[in-house]
Amino acid sequence: MKRVLKNPKNQVAFLNTLYEIAHEVNSTLSLKTTLRTIVDKATTLLKVERASLMLLDPSGKFLKIHSATGLSPEII
Repeated sequence: MKRVLKNPKNQVAFLNTLYEIAHEVNSTLSLKTTLRTIVDKATTLLKVERASLMLLDPSGKFLKIHSATGLSPEII
């Protein structure tokens, strides 16, 4: 992440991405859609092929993948 933010153009892209995510969070009630947007935008911004977003399960003890891209179904 640090390497991405060293370049001023990337800083602008990062802030635009945060804005787009914030807009999505405020415009939809669907958690699945919001998490998908976050993963998609982070993947694009960081120029990576694989990413996942994990949330704690109801017990608060385990992380569970809620949205991912580039991962095999066995992992998800």
